[in-house]
Amino acid sequence: MDMQARALPKHLGWTSAFLVVLMAACVATSAPRVRACTGDGSAASTGVLRILPSKVPGVEIDSAYWGTNAGAQDLGAWEHLVYYSRLRTLRAVRRSELAIVYEPGSSAMILDADVSSVRNQRDGFGGDERVNAELHARETMTTARVVDIGTTFRVGKWSAIRYCPSAVQLIARSEVPFLLMPRLASDSVRLDAAQNAASRRSPLVVVKDTVVRAGWDGRSRIALAAVNVGDTTLTDMIIALVVVGPALIGDTSMHGAVPAVEDTIEYHIGPVAARGRVGFVGGELRYRENIVERISYSASAVTGRAIAPVGRVRRVSQTRTMGR
Repeated sequence: MDMQARALPKHLGWTSAFLVVLMAACVATSAPRVRACTGDGSAASTGVLRILPSKVPGVEIDSAYWGTNAGAQDLGAWEHLVYYSRLRTLRAVRRSELAIVYEPGSSAMILDADVSSVRNQRDGFGGDERVNAELHARETMTTARVVDIGTTFRVGKWSAIRYCPSAVQLIARSEVPFLLMPRLASDSVRLDAAQNAASRRSPLVVVKDTVVRAGWDGRSRIALAAVNVGDTTLTDMIIALVVVGPALIGDTSMHGAVPAVEDTIEYHIGPVAARGRVGFVGGELRYRENIVERISYSASAVTGRAIAPVGRVRRVSQTRTMGR
């Protein structure tokens, strides 16, 4: 049976209306057809996704689909492709443990590392603490990942999408950097890390950080990978990226030329097995910020201030690097 010809699940239908309102801001919309999706002889503007086996024990996607929408704007028109997935949990799980991969294994691969609910997106809480809340056992939640296809002169019948959306898979968020860059799991990377000067300060060495489009609305998130070059388990670790960028314009304490300001983005990784690896996706670089240092340390070494819960990210300071 052709997957694109199947009817959409009823429990997902209402989410499409919410996202259309959210993105179109009350402008009349249409659903452009994707030429590549012609399973029944005519192109489709929505369809069901094939669900690949979950790689996260106790959590699965039980239904998923995609749809296009487009609308007019001041100087032309916009088009979005929206992927929807409904998660079902058999156990309690932190959202920070999860990531959804659309079109896995293809050049069109799309990441969703926010895994925020459609309801939170609709209400404007895409980056709210609720996004990181724990999902309870036997709970269901529908997520959406919006892909900006671009702008054109007018809303037309045909979509600019050149492939037919087809598949989705749930994976552990910690595996995202290694999915994107398989070389990071190689022995040569571990050997280089062991010889790095950073390994003399801490056995947990950051081997890669990059920026990926993995927010629910396509915003950039930092993805990093680290390896434990030691032969003992690290019980509770933090990775910190020291960044430098211009001071905020609204900072009234700054006068004259805008100075550079240091900040620290802390990732509470938790335990890392002996000679194990760990990945993380979260946090974002602000305007003109650059990473200047990558360090790791035990969570127990942090005193006099709060740290983020395990699996979460937090900026320590907006004006200087705090004591570690």
